[in-house]
Amino acid sequence: MLTQALAHDGPALVEVFVHRQELSLPPSISYEQVKGFSLFALKAVISGRGDELVDLAKVNLFRSE
Repeated sequence: MLTQALAHDGPALVEVFVHRQELSLPPSISYEQVKGFSLFALKAVISGRGDELVDLAKVNLFRSE
């Protein structure tokens, strides 16, 4: 499908399914982004949603490629 989309003369849409906790990371990360993610993590733990952080880590850190 990717080959067909790239070979198409004009716009093309490719639907890709990913895990809901998959992070998309920019080439470089700013201080503000680190600060924002840290604040999210702290709020998640304080509000009792630490399991979301564990899920996030499993999906993004401990996967085999």
